[in-house]
Amino acid sequence: RSTSKRPQSPYIDIPEEIRGNYIFVPTQKFLDLSVTKYSSVSMPELLESVAKYCALSSTPMVIKIHPHLEGIELGQQKAYVAKLQSTYKNIYLSHASITFLTQHALATATLNGGTLVDNFNSQTPVVSYARSLFSNTTALVYDTSVERGLARLSSQHLPWSAARKLRQQQVVCWLHDMSLFSSKTPEANLETLQHHLDALLEGEVKKL
Repeated sequence: RSTSKRPQSPYIDIPEEIRGNYIFVPTQKFLDLSVTKYSSVSMPELLESVAKYCALSSTPMVIKIHPHLEGIELGQQKAYVAKLQSTYKNIYLSHASITFLTQHALATATLNGGTLVDNFNSQTPVVSYARSLFSNTTALVYDTSVERGLARLSSQHLPWSAARKLRQQQVVCWLHDMSLFSSKTPEANLETLQHHLDALLEGEVKKL
């Protein structure tokens, strides 16, 4: 499966010369509950830290703002990106497809957004800084320090190994099997629900 859960633009707006050599950061809502509850790093802190790392390593940085932001939230993120662009060189704001951006990045840096699954779909390098369902899997590199995580990724995990790509494929297959989809038949969705109910029941029995 190579598509994202959201409609994507075919528009390509990053220079050809940086493709394959940039750090990609897809933003999340600054006050998203998944960030405030499960991350010790805020979204602005992630953006600033990656920008500093990229400046020191002469690596371009590409940012894609969360597509569902609007109004004040959208204005805040655009202003923050503009501030970074005025402080650091080689920072690009993109509206291209998340699939294109993950596939052509040196690596993706994120907290715990749904875009992790886009990396899993494209089997591409990703470092995550917030707890999630996938934090303890080898489908990603997990760290609580932005600089340390990027350094570990660069020195130890690039190029992205076949074993990590396989784990990403396995996670995607598991998500498909364990999630409800309108493309599934009603019977298949009921079977998925039954799997979850059986697992909950098994957990309750073990507590007894």
